[in-house]
Amino acid sequence: MLLSGSKVGTVVGGSFTHDTVFLQDHNEELRSQGKSQFVLPENLKPTALDWLIFQAEPSRIGGNFNMQARIAEHIRRIGYLAPGNHVFKFGRTTELTRGKVSAFVLFKWEFDETTHEIAVVGTQQLPFARKGDSGAAIMISSDPEDLMGGILIGADLYARLAVVTPFNILLQSISQTFNRQFKFADLADMEESEN
Repeated sequence: MLLSGSKVGTVVGGSFTHDTVFLQDHNEELRSQGKSQFVLPENLKPTALDWLIFQAEPSRIGGNFNMQARIAEHIRRIGYLAPGNHVFKFGRTTELTRGKVSAFVLFKWEFDETTHEIAVVGTQQLPFARKGDSGAAIMISSDPEDLMGGILIGADLYARLAVVTPFNILLQSISQTFNRQFKFADLADMEESEN
């Protein structure tokens, strides 16, 4: 989202935390579902979990294509990012790109902090993301329907990889922050209730 002007909106809530338990919990969920798990290093570094819920002033929004409509047409449930998943995203800079969930990587941020994150590698020798794509929804390609998998949080342009926060971990953090249970909206139920 591109915002400009003096009053751009209001912060509703947010969190910026680092913990080793996020990826351990995610791996445990994969195990309980009988899915492939990530190999956890013995010296697991914390994982970044940062999010912000922001209500933008409508008159200050520009430079976007209608991603919400594209996502709403396809995504109805949450999936769990696992090694080997084929994924895609609509980013503000690169628009539609495809990739494959790789492994946990040790990621060094611009501010010199190092964290372990879930990596997605771009396919067809193209990067999965570039600067400006952060915050894009990562969808898991699945049959019969695509699934919401995570949120893009960073990219290493030299290695053609991006790092992703699993959506289930994000929802847990939001629920804890607001002290109420948040779930991914079932769009089919929402559409039926509106009619």
